[in-house]
Amino acid sequence: CAPTPAAGRRGAQNSSRGDRLLASVRSERGEEYKLLVDTGANITSFSRQALRGLRAVPAGAKVQVQTAGGLVEASVYWVSYLEVEGRELKDLRVLQLPAEIPGMDGLLGTDVLKRLNWSVDNL
Repeated sequence: CAPTPAAGRRGAQNSSRGDRLLASVRSERGEEYKLLVDTGANITSFSRQALRGLRAVPAGAKVQVQTAGGLVEASVYWVSYLEVEGRELKDLRVLQLPAEIPGMDGLLGTDVLKRLNWSVDNL
């Protein structure tokens, strides 16, 4: 299962660990973050540390998020710039992860997959 860019777009430079698909994202200053591609996540989310590195701005709101462990509350942030697999995204609404994911900086959700016009093949 890999994100596939639309025709004419550059291919994803991703890697996988076992059955997990990872994507590389960069901040405006070139810092790299590793995200787990999660087609069950509607909104991309980052760890607290990654949000600091991305200079994310709190939106002043919290939302209820359904996770595998149940319903949790997550803070909303704005990221002004993010490069995802070589494509620039601006003014991205993201969430703070309610819990850390070992070895990951966050989850790449369907919001970003849609903005990049990517699909996921479950082969």
